[in-house]
Amino acid sequence: MATQIMTVPNPTKVAQITLESPWSSRDCTLGARPFLATAKVEYKPANVLLEFCSFEKWLLRFVDMSVTLESSCQEIFDALDAILDTDHLRVTITGQTTSHGPASAFIAKGDW
Repeated sequence: MATQIMTVPNPTKVAQITLESPWSSRDCTLGARPFLATAKVEYKPANVLLEFCSFEKWLLRFVDMSVTLESSCQEIFDALDAILDTDHLRVTITGQTTSHGPASAFIAKGDW
């Protein structure tokens, strides 16, 4: 069974949440080299909060995949946008393969 990203009710008035989670994939689709990355998620919570442990377990899906920086950024953004009740979400992926130095990509909605 696939791991689902979970949310929990938000009883707080926290203005912004930031989470950074490292992950890896089998390789970069274009460079065919191991891919190490960090997903930085920033959002302004409304009714629900991201449950961090389920998100980190969900990221393990990339271990056996071949991805690009851009495709992983899009997949993570789309998954979080579908479950978080927010108008302000930003996902930044910073990655590095053995063939090139650090690179990053981000997708955002709302004012940042």
